[in-house]
Amino acid sequence: MTTKSSLSGKKITSQNISISSTLKKRIESYVRKMNEDERYRSDERYKSISAFYCHVMENVLNIFKKGKNLDDFDRLIDKHFEELINKFMYNAGINLHEFAVEENRYTPFSISSMTARQTELDFFMKNFYKKNYDIYNFEKFKLALENFKKFALSNKITKDFNFYVEQGKDRNNFTGIIEFSGYYKNLHFLNCKDIATFFGSFGLEIIKVTYSPENTYIRFDIKNTEWFLKEKVNKKLRIKLIKDNLNLLVNYNRIVSDDDHYLWIRMAKDNEILLSFENQETRDKWIKKVEDDIQKFGSKGDFLLKMLEFFERIHWIKIFDRDELSFEIKLSNEKHGEDLQFLFDYFSKKSGFFQKGDKYYLGKKN
Repeated sequence: MTTKSSLSGKKITSQNISISSTLKKRIESYVRKMNEDERYRSDERYKSISAFYCHVMENVLNIFKKGKNLDDFDRLIDKHFEELINKFMYNAGINLHEFAVEENRYTPFSISSMTARQTELDFFMKNFYKKNYDIYNFEKFKLALENFKKFALSNKITKDFNFYVEQGKDRNNFTGIIEFSGYYKNLHFLNCKDIATFFGSFGLEIIKVTYSPENTYIRFDIKNTEWFLKEKVNKKLRIKLIKDNLNLLVNYNRIVSDDDHYLWIRMAKDNEILLSFENQETRDKWIKKVEDDIQKFGSKGDFLLKMLEFFERIHWIKIFDRDELSFEIKLSNEKHGEDLQFLFDYFSKKSGFFQKGDKYYLGKKN
């Protein structure tokens, strides 16, 4: 007796349906192609048109049973594309990640990180794009963008994603517009920076950026360069294009309109700039905060070194040797006489100090 569970695997009836001649040819061509592939010759799913049709319909109905519907087919992503791009992705808690990346909104990528990113994207280009898409076939290039759109939407990287590309008179050149919006302000901006890097690495130049932080929206106007997706390109040229793309997104025109600390982060890296307190009360308040935390959380013997490091961070001194507690004073008596006198008084009180040549040393002179 045939069990109910095995009925779907047996030919128990026939069903006539009407399909277009185009669809009929596509099905026949696909099954024939799979039969000719050595990997699938013994696969029962492709032994006949009927076997293929039954397998497809049964699995589609099982998918519907799990809550999916026909609309979900529009969101299906190329399997190889998804597997490869996932090598560059990871899952993280949204709220924690959104908070963590906030401080780095305008932080530029270092040359070493750009070089590492370039190596990753070279791997992606060689292992997927060039194997699956003809870069000189304009329709297939648009198909690649469509796959990225599906990936971005299905993984909630973007809230929406639209693109328009137009081929020029020269079939190898094109211009385009890519626009999307995000769910979270800081993660969205980080994704924008990453995509701008992605474009530059592949030889796409961003011509114009339209950005709205209020709506977490961005639009990139792009065009291809002469070395779009070419393998043998000087990495310095690629890194320059990445920098040029990022400069349209990350620049002082945006920074000065954002929160204060984004500008201060940039300025803190310039050793020709130093921090000065508006009044003695404010200076004493901040120094006490630092002292209290060093005494509470640091090692007892590191207090003097930590305070040297504090004054180095506000660019008042430059440490020469941490073991011997030697340093150079960057404050000039002419411009910063009051701060300089405070520094002398502070170190005299805490440990004593002496000068030897151009260097100052904490402690008593032997």
